[in-house]
Amino acid sequence: MDVSAVSAVDFDPQAVALNATVAEGQWSDPVYAYVAIGLVLVGLLLAYVELRPRRPATLPVGARDRSRTVDLVLDRRGLERRLAHLIERDPDVVNAQVKIGRFRTRLGLSVLPRANAQAAKAEARSVTKAEWERLDLRWNVRPRSSISRSKRRVR
Repeated sequence: MDVSAVSAVDFDPQAVALNATVAEGQWSDPVYAYVAIGLVLVGLLLAYVELRPRRPATLPVGARDRSRTVDLVLDRRGLERRLAHLIERDPDVVNAQVKIGRFRTRLGLSVLPRANAQAAKAEARSVTKAEWERLDLRWNVRPRSSISRSKRRVR
């Protein structure tokens, strides 16, 4: 390759000017320090978002036994659906939503207008705890319930 051909290439004047500006800069220049601090903060924020505790994907089943080579786990979403279906068996409950978090279980109930909301809430909690014990889950369950009245007519 001919060296004269490379030297004859026209460079973009803006790119040449930007390169010269960056090459002349020093770390003591406040603009560089602000950019560096901003990049470090963005990196720390991304690391925090990635490493913060999330809702568990699986829940351990049974007592922890060191002699077993396989630990049993349940899928969190499947358990949420199962609990919602069990709660919806109550004739006063129109709709149930269950969310299993890191520290507690949230129950959202929609009950009929004529229904006793407190009785439905107590029944939902007892169904949740009974299923939790039946499955022998090693997860802390403290159900928190919220109730809303359904706008459906009485059947």
